[in-house]
Amino acid sequence: MAIASESTHHVVRQQATTWVGVSGREARTGSLSAGLEYTGTTEPIQQVSVRSRTEGQLLFLGVDVGDKVTRGQVLAQLDNRLPVAEVMEAQAELSARAVEIARARNQVLEAEARVEQARVELEQANADAQRLQTLFQEGAVSQQDAELAQTAARAAQQILRSAQAQVSIQEKAVAAARKRVVAQQAAIAQAEERQSHAKLISPIAGIVKAKTTEPGNLVREGDEIVKLGDFSQVKVAVNISELQLDQISIGQSVRLGDDEDGSWTVDASQAGRISRSRISW
Repeated sequence: MAIASESTHHVVRQQATTWVGVSGREARTGSLSAGLEYTGTTEPIQQVSVRSRTEGQLLFLGVDVGDKVTRGQVLAQLDNRLPVAEVMEAQAELSARAVEIARARNQVLEAEARVEQARVELEQANADAQRLQTLFQEGAVSQQDAELAQTAARAAQQILRSAQAQVSIQEKAVAAARKRVVAQQAAIAQAEERQSHAKLISPIAGIVKAKTTEPGNLVREGDEIVKLGDFSQVKVAVNISELQLDQISIGQSVRLGDDEDGSWTVDASQAGRISRSRISW
């Protein structure tokens, strides 16, 4: 049996369906901010200006910018003829002072010998005076002879005192001569120190960052000759706005440079010293 009726035709297409697992998390409110970027300059951990400690003509400069130097290495040499002459003159004066001491010592010995002689003569004079006094009392000699013996004993006593005083004077002369020797030795040490100033020595191991003069030029005391940097470690100096200080904290690690693996970091907990992961200095 056929039944005629109005109908609407629907076209149905069957599509393949793929199920995908999705994990969900609770949504939270917050703000997004881009990382802070600054431009800084790298500096050596230590910088030293090697300056002249005396005045003179620069005869030799053995380093150039970029050269590596070691601690104690001779960097430059100034004309040292004047300080060398001063050292030689001071040494000659010291020799003269040494001769002066030897002469003073001999005078002390001579004075001590005169003291011993005067002491012996005094003992003899006292003995003669005592003997003549006894003889005078016995009537064997005159009163005048006894008195002359007493006078001779007193004179011998005075001679002994004078000789002893001369020993003291000569000993003081030796002490003064020794002081002059000590002073001259100090003068020699000062002259030798001035002589050593003509040689410029590197106080650190590092690299020459700059030089300010050339051989042949006259340099004055305090003039900079070269500037050295110790690059065994480096530090990065960055200027940060006060408005961004609240976004930076102690101990925060930051990426330095444009290394893709982020191997360079700065650890603020170590007073800004640069550390490098996976590679060490």
